[in-house]
Amino acid sequence: MMELKLKELFGENMHEIGRQGGEITYAQFVESVDRVQLNMFLDTNVGRRAKGFRKEKEARRKKDRMT
Repeated sequence: MMELKLKELFGENMHEIGRQGGEITYAQFVESVDRVQLNMFLDTNVGRRAKGFRKEKEARRKKDRMT
């Protein structure tokens, strides 16, 4: 169970290295924290609305480029 959660957080490229085994770099840690926080935000009502606004904005930009 714990190994599955670690792979979910840090990806499949987590290798058994270092003295403690399964160590990750600070950059990998920060990337996983950012990803988890973003996903948690996007699961909220405000996050879903923000996602909808972003899609609308991208659609408007695409439409403006075509004209």
